[in-house]
Amino acid sequence: MQMLADLRLTRAPSAAFAAMALFWGTLAATVPALKTRAGMSDVELGLAILMATMGAAVALFAAGWADRVAGLRATRGAALVLVAAIAGLALARDPLALAAALFLAGIGSGLMDVSVNLRIARIEAAEGRGLMSLAHAVYALVYAGAALCAGLARQAGVPLEITLGAAALAALAMSQLVTGTTGDAEARDAPAGGDGPRPVALIAAGGAVLFVGFLAEGAADGWSALHLERSAGASALAGAMGPVVLGLTLGLGRIAAQAALRYADEARLLALAGTLAAAGTALAAWAPGLAATYLGFACMGLGASVILPLGLALIGRGAAPAARASAIATASFIGYGAFMLGPPVMGALADWQGLWLSFAWIAASIALVPLVLAPWLARAAARG
Repeated sequence: MQMLADLRLTRAPSAAFAAMALFWGTLAATVPALKTRAGMSDVELGLAILMATMGAAVALFAAGWADRVAGLRATRGAALVLVAAIAGLALARDPLALAAALFLAGIGSGLMDVSVNLRIARIEAAEGRGLMSLAHAVYALVYAGAALCAGLARQAGVPLEITLGAAALAALAMSQLVTGTTGDAEARDAPAGGDGPRPVALIAAGGAVLFVGFLAEGAADGWSALHLERSAGASALAGAMGPVVLGLTLGLGRIAAQAALRYADEARLLALAGTLAAAGTALAAWAPGLAATYLGFACMGLGASVILPLGLALIGRGAAPAARASAIATASFIGYGAFMLGPPVMGALADWQGLWLSFAWIAASIALVPLVLAPWLARAAARG
């Protein structure tokens, strides 16, 4: 079966994505408890989540170099940083400690994001077919599983330290699977003198698409459980089902996209997905009850599922091999700006009018994908 062969090809990057998903999935389901334990307001929570972006921004400057010098060793190191960040969450009992743990998580995520996506882009170039959606589906499905397990543990009254400790051990186990040499040939053959001329239009268009994709996923990670509990009156377990639904639909959408790429135009698929994600997010913002909110988050997840992987695939395909690392790292840096802008704006809007307004803002931002960004990126990728 083709998909099993694709999974074997992407084993190492998929295992790294699984380690990262264990952190963010567990965090998504435990945000309300962590917020309460640290005694934080919505604005303070937004600023703490912002620290993850700061850490990622620092890491992105070195990510391309680290991948070139250390290869998969850099990816394994990033996974271990995330393990340490989970331990930091377990120990955090005040806003400063929680912010420090999230800063550490940002460093690990930034390093891993670039190194993993770059390796997948190299494998795609060598194999001549798309693999990005499948690897990102692994992230989404593990994210959903982690959020579900953390939500069940929280509902059962399991102490946060035990829940987070289990997540840390699972992430440590995943880091041991980050081995192999697939995708190394292009890195060895890359010129030592630099990254080649940067495709500015491709980076700008790709960075804008990644910005919206990260904005959507960041809203889901940090705020969906809180929105369900506060706006829809959900229990701890029902609130955790928000990240679970999003994770499952992100995974299913990416698996479907992996199959659809054999027949569908990427830009058209990206535009259709953006339309669905914007509509779903708007429904989640204004839904009259719990079931409708779940439906909104499901549509948000299905639509948003392909924004990041298709954006990264188009960047990797449009850039010359010598410029690929620089293009992916720079576009990712632009995209990570969503994590810098998103949390404080989400928190401020929630404090002002409620989380419904925060998610309405996310819906309006996602709507830019079908209207402007997907056609722009398609043209830039074709020009290279």
